[in-house]
Amino acid sequence: QHLAADAKVDPTIANALVPIQGRDHDNLTPPETALNQYLDSHFTVLTLNMRSNKAAISHDLPEFIRIAQPHDALVLTEIGLKLSEHATLRDTLHQLGYTSLHIHSDVRNEGVCIATKTAVAPRYLTADTAAYGSRVLIAVFSVPMITLYGVYCPWANPNLPDRFHHFWKDFRAEIRNFTEHIRDGRHLIIAGDFNIAASTRDVNTNTILDSPGSYTDERSHLHALLVENN
Repeated sequence: QHLAADAKVDPTIANALVPIQGRDHDNLTPPETALNQYLDSHFTVLTLNMRSNKAAISHDLPEFIRIAQPHDALVLTEIGLKLSEHATLRDTLHQLGYTSLHIHSDVRNEGVCIATKTAVAPRYLTADTAAYGSRVLIAVFSVPMITLYGVYCPWANPNLPDRFHHFWKDFRAEIRNFTEHIRDGRHLIIAGDFNIAASTRDVNTNTILDSPGSYTDERSHLHALLVENN
C-alpha cells in the first residue's frame, strides 16, 4: 500500500510507505500506524491476492478473515470470478460482517473486490486502463475523506511489453488527475497487486533476478507514481 497524503512524507519516520530506495525492513512501521498518523483518523485496509483460487475464496478466505486484525476495508485482487460466480463471494463477505462491497471481475486471472465495514457505505467507481488484463476499482468514502484504489496490474510479460507500459501510462495519468483536480482535502490510498518488487530488498530469495517483477523499467513506473503524487 502507498498513502499519498497532503503533507510531505518523511520516509525515515513513515517507512511503511515505500520510499524510492525501497523499504527499510529492519525498522518497518506497521502500515496501519502510518495510515493513522497521516490521516489523523483510524482507517485500516487489509489487502489480499487470491490468485484466482476459488477454493481459497470459499474456504481459506473466511478462516483468515475471522482471525485477522480488525479493519475498515478489504481489497481482494486477482479474484478471477465470472459474473455468475459473484454471488458466492458476495454471500461470504456479508456473512463475515462486511456491510458494503463491489465486485469488479468477469474473467479468470483478473478482478478486484472492495468490501467495507464503515458506517457510511462508499461510492464505487471503476477506472480500468486500456491495457488488457488490468482492473481498477475505486471506493470513495465520505467519512473519513478517503479515496481507496483497488488495483490489479498485469504482470510484465516479456512477450507483451506494450500491455504493461500502456497500463502504467494510463494509471499514472488517472492518479495525477486525482491529485491535481479531485483531491479537495481527500487522502489517497492505493492497494492491490502491482506484480512489482519495489527494490532488490523486496525480492524473494528464490526469485530469479532480472525477471518479471524486478525489471528496472517496472520499478521506474512504480517509483514515478510515488514521486509524482507525494
